[in-house]
Amino acid sequence: MRTAQFIEESKAAKAPENKNKTGKKRTLPEAAKPFQFKPGQSGNPGGRPKGDQFKQLAQEVIEKMGPQEWAAALEGFRKQLFKGNAYAFNVLSDRGYGKLTEKIDLSVEAGIVDRLTAARARVKK
Repeated sequence: MRTAQFIEESKAAKAPENKNKTGKKRTLPEAAKPFQFKPGQSGNPGGRPKGDQFKQLAQEVIEKMGPQEWAAALEGFRKQLFKGNAYAFNVLSDRGYGKLTEKIDLSVEAGIVDRLTAARARVKK
């Protein structure tokens, strides 16, 4: 038969706090401590870099193609499409001009809002 003491002991044995597999508490080496972030300090103050080099490259490739390159590219795309592979064109166009987004209409039924309001009022009582 389980007792309260047995249950508490098993919980304590299963969930060691902030310890690794050896059972020791995890701490940073002394040499790393000066490099820790201070409270309120961001690890990435500049934020995500603006622009995408591959996007610029893809746009440049597409926009600076001459008539001969376009003809060769179209022939290559045509061959790949007949084989069933549109991956190369998809990657190049997505990278150069962004992926197409699908608009979804998420309209809700008018009665649902009233029912939710009524249910919240019942729960508060």
